[in-house]
Amino acid sequence: MSKVKAITLSKKPESDEMVIHICGECDFRIKASKYFLSSIIYCSRTGIMNAIKIFYLSREKQNIPIYGVVNFTELIYIQPQKHLIEYAA
Repeated sequence: MSKVKAITLSKKPESDEMVIHICGECDFRIKASKYFLSSIIYCSRTGIMNAIKIFYLSREKQNIPIYGVVNFTELIYIQPQKHLIEYAA
């Protein structure tokens, strides 16, 4: 977890995809569908993102960079710097 550097979220409202950027290693692209672990606990993209945000803030004393992208294909095949938008979280 100490190498996590940023998160990119799909800006499509129906999407549950995200990419976790790792310094010096491959990024993790995950689909975090909502599913219930019990009658009151469920897992979702928002839950995973919030857990990473809290951990990063406690370690780095600043917010983790979170970006939004409309299409993950652009993130993979085209220079991502031109397509990433800082995502206010």
